[in-house]
Amino acid sequence: MSDSNMPDPDSSRLVEAPRGNGERKSRAWIWIILLLILVGGVIGYYLDKWLHTDPWMMVVFGGFGFVAGVVEIGRRLRPGKSNDGSGNG
Repeated sequence: MSDSNMPDPDSSRLVEAPRGNGERKSRAWIWIILLLILVGGVIGYYLDKWLHTDPWMMVVFGGFGFVAGVVEIGRRLRPGKSNDGSGNG
């Protein structure tokens, strides 16, 4: 005689969630910010060499790269984002 109110012994085990997706996204965000800072810094470096303004353009464009990275991550995290390019979503 089995009691239907008894929990299944296998259901009490914790099920681990797949680990790859969240870690992959966090690594992508780090790379986005680092690469945009690097691109901005390189642009600023060559502008500094051309305009003889060491190190100001590199600092300014590195800051622009950081801001661009934060904005890009904010766009990716925004719920209900739209990929149609209309900006309405």
